[in-house]
Amino acid sequence: MKKRHTGRTVLLAVLALVVVGVLAAVAAYFLLGKKTAVKPEKFIEVLTAHDIPYEDITAELALETKEYEQGLFGEGTDPANYVQAEYYRLVSESAAQRFFGSVKAAFEAQKGNASGTTSVELGNYAIYSLTTNGSYYYIARVDQTVVIFVADESCKDQVKAMCKAMGY
Repeated sequence: MKKRHTGRTVLLAVLALVVVGVLAAVAAYFLLGKKTAVKPEKFIEVLTAHDIPYEDITAELALETKEYEQGLFGEGTDPANYVQAEYYRLVSESAAQRFFGSVKAAFEAQKGNASGTTSVELGNYAIYSLTTNGSYYYIARVDQTVVIFVADESCKDQVKAMCKAMGY
């Protein structure tokens, strides 16, 4: 007659599933939860490809606070298809997280009755977008870098294409 070890077998099966689940979660975090921050050169390249002039605002930011290491500002020249783009590299990830939170709160204050939002926080990055009252708002933080777009809703696809080109 064969001995049954159902209790021990079930326990081992459950432990194996837990271990596999934890390994899968860790792998997903490192594979999916890690983004590379866009470099200022890439930001400039993407703006230039979309005919958006830009300027370096690092010196102006240094007068305001010591939390910014670098800043770039771009603004489209077509008032019918408005796109504004901003790039900031802050002194630390915690400074970037605070900055992201304050900009996100300012965006949320713009919400109208009919609006749509997207929000993701995973690993080393956070992304928030809002479509409301004919405007599209987008902010992304990766490590200590923050990228912001404010555009006419009609330019939403253009902004998404620019973000994709930057790896966001």
